[in-house]
Amino acid sequence: MLAQKELAFVKVRYSGRVAKVVGFAAEDVVLEEEMRFCWVLHLLFQERPEIPEAFPPGVLGFTVNGEPPEHETPVRSGDVITFMVPETAVQ
Repeated sequence: MLAQKELAFVKVRYSGRVAKVVGFAAEDVVLEEEMRFCWVLHLLFQERPEIPEAFPPGVLGFTVNGEPPEHETPVRSGDVITFMVPETAVQ
């Protein structure tokens, strides 16, 4: 019998120009608990293809609970992921 995965309820916030591209400032998403940030980012880009279309690699900034994540940072229930375009980014 397969073990049932725990779910993580996560808030995703889009600030500034990112919010203008997606059309809203925040959404709640449900993921597998302990999913690594790199996979969460991949899934969010699949759900919101307008984000990678509007911002080339290296332009977006991300935080998980206010801290820059590593690729392997686990995302847990209650976490807040923020997408932003740093003021120093050139587009």
